[in-house]
Amino acid sequence: MLLHNASISAADAILRASGLRVTSGDGAHQLRLETAIEQLGRETGDLMERLDASRWARNEASYSAMLVAQASVDEAREATAELVEMAREYLGVG
Repeated sequence: MLLHNASISAADAILRASGLRVTSGDGAHQLRLETAIEQLGRETGDLMERLDASRWARNEASYSAMLVAQASVDEAREATAELVEMAREYLGVG
């Protein structure tokens, strides 16, 4: 769950730096991630697919009280770290 929140925070930073904002509502997290990745203007490979898998796992854990497999957690960690690094580069931080 924390990894997904970190991804959303990175996406929000990219959106704000681009002068964009996605309002809350159904599908807002996915739209925020998609729109932020589009703003990067570079090849991101399967990053959105991996972040979407992380979002799905977060939903399962949060709403269905299911355990998340370690492999899913590892993949979410890698995808989140990749997005955070891209956000840092985009923002010119660090």
